[in-house]
Amino acid sequence: AGGGAWSRDGTRYAAVNSYRVWVWDVKTGKAFGPDVPGHGASITELVFCSDGRLFTASDDHTVRAWDPATGKELMNLPMNGWVRGMAISRDGSLVAGNALRDDFRVWDAKTGKQIFKLHGHGQMGGTRKVRFSADDQRMVSFGDDSYLRVWDTLTGKLKAEHRFRPDNPYGRKLADEDEDDARMLQMELLALRQVDLGPDGRTMVIGSGKEVRVIDMETGKERFKMEVDPGGVQSLALSPDGKRLVTAGPGQAPVPPKAGQRTELPKDCQVAVWDLTEAKPVVKFRVDGSMFAGLLAFSPDGKNVITRAYEQSSLSLWDASTGKAAGTIALRDIPAHLAFDGTGKRVAIAFWDSTAVVYDLAAVLKPAKE
Repeated sequence: AGGGAWSRDGTRYAAVNSYRVWVWDVKTGKAFGPDVPGHGASITELVFCSDGRLFTASDDHTVRAWDPATGKELMNLPMNGWVRGMAISRDGSLVAGNALRDDFRVWDAKTGKQIFKLHGHGQMGGTRKVRFSADDQRMVSFGDDSYLRVWDTLTGKLKAEHRFRPDNPYGRKLADEDEDDARMLQMELLALRQVDLGPDGRTMVIGSGKEVRVIDMETGKERFKMEVDPGGVQSLALSPDGKRLVTAGPGQAPVPPKAGQRTELPKDCQVAVWDLTEAKPVVKFRVDGSMFAGLLAFSPDGKNVITRAYEQSSLSLWDASTGKAAGTIALRDIPAHLAFDGTGKRVAIAFWDSTAVVYDLAAVLKPAKE
């Protein structure tokens, strides 16, 4: 929040954030005025539960559940920091939230009762991930402390822990005795890194520079690594079955400008789909934008790749095998995150203004132009 001001008697404090103005009672810490439905900050993750409810995580320190048909809030689960990672077990019984301020919790998804409060992934940063395994027996988490942890969902006990120290482009060793400097450097490097945890709970991908490392989450060992973009990986995502990976980046090494000239930005970016079984590219194609800073995801059936056109309020669908345009979704604002329901017929899209909308995919998907 910013633009804060005190009342003359010191009993009230007002501040404005990106979405609304707030006035608080200083003694109680409670906000005045009617309760405003919805999140008070950006939505950072959306997941449909197997029973049809939509769960959202937010920087307002909450995980919430909603009726997607009516928009009614059904559950509000508080945390201590920005919630940047969230997952729901396949059977719909558990919901996990991974937040800053070292906060990591698991609740009963039906009652909202807290089941576990687990060791988090550091105080600061912005990267938090969590996934359940396909059989719901394990849960994996990752964050800015560089630790991947595997948990037993029945007992909450830690089963395995692996640390992935970031590569250091400055050639300086991260001294164990200088942990403060090491953590700061790790955060700087992790901010440039792309990470995804596979829906099978077994595969982890880490993008850094030109390469992507594929990790076995059970053992923490690297299966293989491959160069995916000479200009550097800017975004990546695993397919629902964990067998394919999509990456986005410039697609070419940066060209130094000539003396007295400005650097020319590319007009488009490269999106590439990779077969992780053979570590080979399936298809590569170009999308609009000088830098890929938008949505990148697979459709639930893995047949399409979804991208956000640069600085546009629209989504584009591409055939994940041929790279051909498969359709577009025009939206009212720039989308930040999306999630499909179990049928693949509905898609929930979160916007940067802290709201989310559930769409009937058949109604909003327009055919690609020939």
